[in-house]
Amino acid sequence: MQVIGGGALGSLVAARLVRAGVEACLVLRPGSRKEALCLGKRTVSVVVEEVGKDSISVEVPLCRNVVGRCVVCTKAFDAAAAVGSRASTLLLGNGVLALRDSLPGAVSATTTHGCYEIEPFRVMHAGSGRLWMDAASEEGAAFFEDFEGANLNAVPLSTEDMDDRLWSKLAANCVLNPLTALFACRNGEALNSEDRRAQARTLCEEIANLRRRKRREERNIEKQPDDDKDTLYEDVLDCARENANNFSSMYQDLKHNRRTEIDFLNGWIAQEGDRLGVPTPANARLCAEIKQRESQLGLHTASPSP
Repeated sequence: MQVIGGGALGSLVAARLVRAGVEACLVLRPGSRKEALCLGKRTVSVVVEEVGKDSISVEVPLCRNVVGRCVVCTKAFDAAAAVGSRASTLLLGNGVLALRDSLPGAVSATTTHGCYEIEPFRVMHAGSGRLWMDAASEEGAAFFEDFEGANLNAVPLSTEDMDDRLWSKLAANCVLNPLTALFACRNGEALNSEDRRAQARTLCEEIANLRRRKRREERNIEKQPDDDKDTLYEDVLDCARENANNFSSMYQDLKHNRRTEIDFLNGWIAQEGDRLGVPTPANARLCAEIKQRESQLGLHTASPSP
């Protein structure tokens, strides 16, 4: 199994799989600094640190060519190109809902494990969460079998339950990622004022409205019970508590002058809202704020539609 993406999540997943005895390797982005650091090497030492525990060092094999089954932990805007026409793929990064149309057949997964890079291949596992995956298909069940013993708290779900989990994760991403990036804070500090909590509730209400409209479109059901926006908000609070000490990926991206995944999070909510006639002004404004910050940093933000 190949883990595509050598960032914090990819390094953590690869190290845990290898340590559990799964035949896995890490695929680095061609031309990246990390690939240059590993030039001529067949393995890389991945160090995982965790508060209150001893650090763990794992020798993870490196792969140059993408063949066989793969777990995609890249940035959302790199995922389609990284996967290509692969038939056996697990999507584990951010923006899975936005990516599913462009990567049909991929197995959906998501996680609330919080981690960030201290330096290349040295990861702080700042929040222990769970890893959910759609195990309804034979392919999904095979992926779950590999992850079950990898100390990542893997949980198998039905396709319908996985869809619920993806919307929950999207809500957490749409609230915590941009707010931590804009206010330069950890996840646990993102909602420490009533104004920010009110903003989070509004974002969750828009996401719940869009989810209801999309499900009506996808399942051809005229009437559905209202989705509970309060449930999404509580999911966001739970994620913030579980990963209180973590720095979000979007915070890390702006801190290190890297492009963010905003197009696949709040940007996707706003885009789908426009397409389906569901108002999403709060998500659109937050997307615009992150885009403005990217522009101020001189980052290239043009991208194909999710």
